[in-house]
Amino acid sequence: INDAIILSNTTVSSATASSTVQSSATFQGTYAPMAAGTMTGLYGVTSEAKIAKGTASAHMKGFRAYFELPEGASARIAFFDEDGTVTYIGGVSVDELTNGTVYNMQGQRITSPNKNGLYIINGKKTVVKKH
Repeated sequence: INDAIILSNTTVSSATASSTVQSSATFQGTYAPMAAGTMTGLYGVTSEAKIAKGTASAHMKGFRAYFELPEGASARIAFFDEDGTVTYIGGVSVDELTNGTVYNMQGQRITSPNKNGLYIINGKKTVVKKH
């Protein structure tokens, strides 16, 4: 059966998929497919495993999720290995991350940490506590 969903011994506890909001960005789950045009302006994962902003022709299968950002916001993606090593920040290569540079958690290169917080220094997540 093409495109059929067969559930066996399964309980669906909610009629609507859940979402979570972090720093004004929404991560929204879906149950049903999203037709072309409904993904415009939303961020999803492409068939090439890249995160991209949806266009008028973008669509999505059911049981997936997408990101929604507030109007005017920009996306900056960071990837971390299991040991906490940063491997990528939206357009910045690993070589750039490990040559003594410092980045804040928004992926912006800064000269040095100016307040307490989490930073990426030499490619590692680092907690900075100033006294």
